[in-house]
Amino acid sequence: MISGDCTLLFLQIISKLMCHFLRGTRVADHSVPSQIVLKFSSMMTELQDLLGKLGQALLHREHNCLLMVAFLQLCYNWGEMKVLLIHYSVKYESAADLQLAALQEDISATNLSYLHPYLNSELWNLVAQRIDNFGEADCKELLVKLILQKLQAVVLYVNNNKTRQDIMLSAARHLMSHIREAWPIILTGANALLVTSVLNPEQLECFANHVVQEIGCSSESCSEGLDALKKPGVQENRILVVAFTCAALRCIMKLFSGIKRKIDRASHQVVHLTLARKVLTRLDPCHILTCMSKDDLEALTPVVRDMASAVNGSFKKEEDSLVTDGWKLDVMGVQRYLHILELLPLQHTPGILKSLLVVSILALAITFERSDISRGEQLSNIRSLLYRHLLLGLLDSPGLPDLSSYLSIGQLANWLTNLDLPLSRDLQCLLFQRLFESSLSCSSTLHQLQDEMPVLQKQSSQWPQDMKTLGTAVALLQVLNKHENPEDQSLCLKYQRRLLRSIVRIMEHQDGAAASPSVFEGYNLMLIWCLQEGDSKQLEKLTPHLSTVVEACGVE
Repeated sequence: MISGDCTLLFLQIISKLMCHFLRGTRVADHSVPSQIVLKFSSMMTELQDLLGKLGQALLHREHNCLLMVAFLQLCYNWGEMKVLLIHYSVKYESAADLQLAALQEDISATNLSYLHPYLNSELWNLVAQRIDNFGEADCKELLVKLILQKLQAVVLYVNNNKTRQDIMLSAARHLMSHIREAWPIILTGANALLVTSVLNPEQLECFANHVVQEIGCSSESCSEGLDALKKPGVQENRILVVAFTCAALRCIMKLFSGIKRKIDRASHQVVHLTLARKVLTRLDPCHILTCMSKDDLEALTPVVRDMASAVNGSFKKEEDSLVTDGWKLDVMGVQRYLHILELLPLQHTPGILKSLLVVSILALAITFERSDISRGEQLSNIRSLLYRHLLLGLLDSPGLPDLSSYLSIGQLANWLTNLDLPLSRDLQCLLFQRLFESSLSCSSTLHQLQDEMPVLQKQSSQWPQDMKTLGTAVALLQVLNKHENPEDQSLCLKYQRRLLRSIVRIMEHQDGAAASPSVFEGYNLMLIWCLQEGDSKQLEKLTPHLSTVVEACGVE
């Protein structure tokens, strides 16, 4: 039946034409006349018989990858049409009863006779065995697609809970054992939602780890993997987003590990005592995914608090987080994993997970700021990813994380103030505003902020220290004025008067500091406040400097 190159080419062409025909037919449309539907149903039955004969013929001869691909492609497209016909209740369904009995007899993932009855379970398992032993990548990918197609049909049409659960577990085990071929297909279309519904937390963690490592291990697979993460099936799947996020953070943690792996080069070993490692080691992806599946995210509170305690401790003392010359970090690897985090819609994750992510990002940022890695382009890109795309992206999103329950906001604000952040002045102001807004629910945090901002202290220091924290203090007052809380009214009034006093002293200084944009913003804020409150006494202190501000603005 099958011999010669010409026959092989002929079968490949016929398979392609039939696949295009099946994909392009709209017989499930109710506007199609019934006689055409009956004719098409008869053709589907004839094609079913032909597929059975072709499949048996293939199994009785030496394995041929090209023939197997042509056969599997036609099987897949025939199955897609069958699912559509059944789903839309076309008359063909009476002649296409799904083989539930055959399914219950053999629950293995490669038993496709439920949707493809032209081969029995024994023959389908033999096809899968041949593909595992001799099949090329195309064959293995098509087999994965057929298993996912069967899984979709089982979820849609099998009412027996035990049978459906057994089939789903079997399919999940098979996909995880063939994850190298399966992951690009799983992330395509609706497959992501289908598969994540059948994978348990351990399997989800394993799947996410494999995908992230494939993306991060080399630049060749990086582009394809990043494109897969941009697909709607991933972006709209909350649990998959969290799984990839945890996997990326764990991969970064391993780059900071002093344990040498087989794939590591000597230049990629790093000092093991770093804040990033201390914090990220406490992250357990399986536990996080389990809490999500049980809708019990509050159980993550002790984890976030434990991670945050290490970050808070780093503000009080300089920890040994230096990367020395003999222990160089794979900076490009860190950058690739951070880029994965950048692509994921982290702004839509639940509040407790946002807090966990902010703490993790801060641990990475502190580690890099205290390292002796050369300040080249690579580190510049990492700092931009950390501060602009990740930290600011999480803070400037719906549903602010409750950071004040975990972090020392005053010490954090002071640490950020002393950095040369890779942000424009407007974005830097926005960062501090969102940071302070996350603390509004905790009045004790607002009281403690003055300890870290000399400009807000009762006995303020000299103007150089005031200038350094002026922009941060202005952002704090803007937040307090916008979200005024009766309980914090006296605190806000106290801060405003101290800020006004510091601004006046700065403007009286003869070094050009009055031309600073932060001074202008603070001056305008205090001027508006005095006018609104009718505080003539404080207004008298500002008025003499109005001409200076106007002249400086005119120069700009």
